[in-house]
Amino acid sequence: MIIYFRACEKQNTISYVTRFNNTNKTIILKKCWLSIQNSISSGDKVVLIEDSLSPDTLAWLYANSKSELIKVSVPSHSWEFHQHTVTLVETLENYSKEFPEELHYIVEDDYLHTPDALNVLRDTLFSWAYFAVPYDYPDRYNPPKPCQVLVGKDRHWRTIDSGTMTAIAKGSTWLAHMPALKQAAPTSNDKVFEEIYKTVPCINPLPGVASHMTDRHHTPLVNWDKIWESVDV
Repeated sequence: MIIYFRACEKQNTISYVTRFNNTNKTIILKKCWLSIQNSISSGDKVVLIEDSLSPDTLAWLYANSKSELIKVSVPSHSWEFHQHTVTLVETLENYSKEFPEELHYIVEDDYLHTPDALNVLRDTLFSWAYFAVPYDYPDRYNPPKPCQVLVGKDRHWRTIDSGTMTAIAKGSTWLAHMPALKQAAPTSNDKVFEEIYKTVPCINPLPGVASHMTDRHHTPLVNWDKIWESVDV
């Protein structure tokens, strides 16, 4: 698996939602980074898409990495032009061409993972030809949305019709939708996934193996407070 970890220390979110317990972004970034390390395997590569990280934080990430770490620095940019997403998509395209049958996992730096998260994603998605996300947004249940349910190796998965830019697919799948992703990149418009998921399926695990650390998006049926407290930075 190739993991693209998007790291930035800006406190404000693009969507302007409040972060989990209004916690400092650097603390969230570090805890989310460590939570992924729990299920990193020896065959994984981590591509760090770093957007103006402080030298201290960058050094900390290297010191707390269990895999090969490849740093890609985002050029300076304005808040209006999302060079960080443009750089991500360019990097994803290059690695997807080189490794079309590998799983490529884009993960934003404010998603906390269960200790077995990457194992679940690897074991279930190695032969899945479409998209998946690791989280299960609670707003999908109120009001309920129709979906299909699939049986995975250790849990059920459901089809979804939208998602954020934390997503996983094989390189060949990402490449098939690269023109749309490039068009959306300058504004980080994740509505692009709504259009993509109209043409190919996307699934998420039940229960989820990651949670967006805002004040309103916790994946149901997992004790995220306990996982958060267990990750010591």
